[in-house]
Amino acid sequence: MQVVGQAANGQEALTVAGQVRPDIVLIDDALASRDEIAALKSAREDAQVIVLATYPGGLWEALAASASDYVLIDSGSERVVSAIRRAAQRGIAVESKPH
Repeated sequence: MQVVGQAANGQEALTVAGQVRPDIVLIDDALASRDEIAALKSAREDAQVIVLATYPGGLWEALAASASDYVLIDSGSERVVSAIRRAAQRGIAVESKPH
């Protein structure tokens, strides 16, 4: 696993993703709109977009924007790592509340 880019907001994420063509994108839902999440997915259809969220309220918006996974930030690093592993294996699952 290798980090190939970083961005401060959704627009910058689109630019970086277009340059480095990542397999997996982790994006904070507070930094990206639904349209930007959808654009990340459409920029590279086989990319897996994992939305990291503070609140579970954006789950349906993220899924509607073709996010591959939705993980609450406070659910812990193990959940984030699990989401990355699932994405690497092209699995889709949603974490809507911490356990």
